[in-house]
Amino acid sequence: IRPILRGRDIKRYKFIFKDLFLICTFPSLKINIEDYPVIKQHLLSFGKDRLEQSGTEFYKNGVKISSRKKTQNKWYETQDTIAYWEDFNEQKIVYKDISQRLAFALAEPKFMINNTAYFISNHPNLLYLLGILNSDLIDWYYRTISVQLGEKAVRMFTIYVNQLPIPKLIFENTQEISNLSVKASNTNISCQERINIIRELELSIHNIYELTDKEKSLIANLK
Repeated sequence: IRPILRGRDIKRYKFIFKDLFLICTFPSLKINIEDYPVIKQHLLSFGKDRLEQSGTEFYKNGVKISSRKKTQNKWYETQDTIAYWEDFNEQKIVYKDISQRLAFALAEPKFMINNTAYFISNHPNLLYLLGILNSDLIDWYYRTISVQLGEKAVRMFTIYVNQLPIPKLIFENTQEISNLSVKASNTNISCQERINIIRELELSIHNIYELTDKEKSLIANLK
C-alpha cells in the first residue's frame, strides 16, 4: 500500500499530499491474495465480476456492467504488467500532465503517481534538474515547442519534455542550483522567503544560460 500523488497535488517545488493510497498488485510481484485477507475483502467490495479481466459484459440488477479488458492477469491484479514499476522506488521529480505554469517537485521513493502526472528518475543530480525545470526560462521555452490548451495551459508530453535544453553539469553551477532548490522545496518557509529564493535561482539560471540583459528582461516580464 503506497501513497499516491495526482497531477492536481503537484505544485512548483512542492506537492500537497491528500492522504490517498494505492494498493499495488502488479502481476510481476506474483502476489497471493490469500496472504492479504483484509485487502481481498476490500477489493471484493467492488464486485469480483467487475474486476475480472475477461473483457465480458453482464447484467446485474438490470444494469449492464463490463468487466475489465481481457488479459492473462488475475482478478485482483492491475491490468498491465508495468515493467517499470520498480522505478517508483527511486527518488524522482514529479510533474502534472496539464499545467498553466510548469511545476516540478521532488518526491521520495515511497510515492506513486496516477495517470495525470509523470516522473523523472535516474538523473545524476535531481536537485539541479529541479531548479532548471522550474525556471521561468524553461516555462517560456516549453511553450514555444509544445501543444497549448487555450491561452495558458500546456500538455506535458514526453516528446516535448525531452527537447528541453538542460545545461551540462558543472560543479560550481550544480552546487549553487541544488542548494537553492533544497531551500525552495522547504515546506516550512514563508511565501516571501520562497519568492526570494526563487528570484535568486532565476538569476543564477540566467547566468548559466549566458542570457544578455535584454533576454533576462524579456523573460522577467513574461509573468
